[in-house]
Amino acid sequence: MSDYNQKSFLGGMMLLGSDVLLQDNQYRLGLNVRNRFDGLAPIQTSVVDLSAPSGVKQEMVTFGNYIILFVAGQAYYKGYNDTGWINIPSFSMTKNVPRLWSCAVPVSLTNYVRYSVPVTITTGAGTNTVNNAQGGIILAQASATAAGNLPGLLVQDGITQPWFIYLDGNGNPQARVTQTFAEWSITFTDQNNTTVAPNGDQREYVPIGTSMAWVDGILYIASPDGLNIFRSVGGRPLDFVVNVTSQLAITAPFTQLGGGDATTTSYSVGVGGITCLRPISGTSLFVSASNSNFIVNKNMTPGAPTLFGEYTFTRNFLFEATNLSDKTVLDSLGDTKFIDLTGVRSFNAIETLNNEGRNSVFTNSIQSIFNAPVAGTNSFTSIIQSASASACILYDNYELYAMNSIIGPIIAVYDTINSCWSSFDIGQTNGVNIKMFAKIELTLQALYAIGVDDQLYQLYAGIEPATCTVRMLSVNYSVISSYTGLPIRLARPDYQVKLKRVRIILDNIVENCTLTCTPFVDNRLAKSKPSTKNITYVSPITKYTGAAQLQDINSLIYNASFAFPNCNQGWKAHSVLEWTGGTLTQYSMHLDDFQLENPLTSQS
Repeated sequence: MSDYNQKSFLGGMMLLGSDVLLQDNQYRLGLNVRNRFDGLAPIQTSVVDLSAPSGVKQEMVTFGNYIILFVAGQAYYKGYNDTGWINIPSFSMTKNVPRLWSCAVPVSLTNYVRYSVPVTITTGAGTNTVNNAQGGIILAQASATAAGNLPGLLVQDGITQPWFIYLDGNGNPQARVTQTFAEWSITFTDQNNTTVAPNGDQREYVPIGTSMAWVDGILYIASPDGLNIFRSVGGRPLDFVVNVTSQLAITAPFTQLGGGDATTTSYSVGVGGITCLRPISGTSLFVSASNSNFIVNKNMTPGAPTLFGEYTFTRNFLFEATNLSDKTVLDSLGDTKFIDLTGVRSFNAIETLNNEGRNSVFTNSIQSIFNAPVAGTNSFTSIIQSASASACILYDNYELYAMNSIIGPIIAVYDTINSCWSSFDIGQTNGVNIKMFAKIELTLQALYAIGVDDQLYQLYAGIEPATCTVRMLSVNYSVISSYTGLPIRLARPDYQVKLKRVRIILDNIVENCTLTCTPFVDNRLAKSKPSTKNITYVSPITKYTGAAQLQDINSLIYNASFAFPNCNQGWKAHSVLEWTGGTLTQYSMHLDDFQLENPLTSQS
């Protein structure tokens, strides 16, 4: 006779290896649950924002005290506690592109005038003064900054001139189009170019691009074709005239123009198809292009060449993997993680530079959820993730990965505090894939997602709990240790078991709910049918309201017993539990053991 009793669930989900070899604090599969406090607690359902403007949702980002939503080329905002959306006047970008790119940039860190020291070159054709790209830069202090170059949000669509969103004097979002290279200039009051004329500082120029990253005082932008990286002037995120003029303006109106646009000082990692630019490791830029990943750093070694007074770059190859987009990358626990074609990869940039092997398939313990069986064979094929239907985010110390799986669209949840996979959340977006997340983690916490159906959802914000589903580990033969009093599960091939009873403790019940237990034997539904308990919440006769009132006080505990007298026997047994309220805190199985020389299933 075997008795198995599980009182801890901190080990989380484990889909790797046989389910009879799981640790006694693990479970095989969890849907819509959290195990952070050692019980299996339900999550809340989501809420659809019906007030959101209709159309293709291209981008969503939090900015200051606002959420900004980009729909069909228009921009809308609302305060964190508001219900309606307000259109940002004049903002207009391409309405039929699938997505936009945004990047928060700070105020300019430097406001000096800069131009290259000219060099004189004498050839047979005569003497010419030209830019000295590797030479010094003349600096003259100027008190002005380009108009609107305040902390704000830069927005790209890869087709039209970028827009800049900022807060006006009343704290409301406003937008303006950024300047082109032809509009970049700085005008002085004198031929020595020492004093900037009133309103003469127009040193703003932002090239058209896609993915962006602000790293160590430089704004990087991927070119529309994905082949090059544009870089701003150091400390000036909206000024991409690194190629400055070589001569003073000595005739009125004493205006200097740019020496060359962003393409003249661009950088390439050597492969095409840049999908992501991202800050990493403090002052480094992570670049993902095609199936290669790199770290780009300023070349600050002694004697290193400069370009118009700015540092050039060094490139370090990390490893081969396909990062889907900038929406599928997050930083957590000192590592960078991203969704690739078949799972999630984790790496530490500093360690990886020394050893390419220091990166791993982060989803190895749950990888089977992304491997679909091939009909009629014992082989599997990987489910390929889509850049337009995948996203990830770090929220409330959980890493959330929206991906596709053998059970459909899921949010794979990794608990960074317990260091385990907690759950696959399903149904939060009505069964469709998520293409982007956005979050608020200030005076309040809120998580948003946009589905491929272009609906806006606030996740885990509903008043009803989602239905929890957990597949428990399997038991073959269990004995109680005479030393610890804990169960020891032994996967012995000469034993078979027959499930007799399952007992479940649900804690923290605060409303009516149901609990269903479905038995399985040897991977198949047992002959005994699923059993359901209807639980009625009864308020305490006297409620406690003292200082020691925690979340569980005044809630209901339910001790459920499920009998399966007609269950068939087999080598292993497990059960699937479903419930709609309360926290699973204890689970036990009572089984009869049979030691057979020749198992029933192999007898002729």
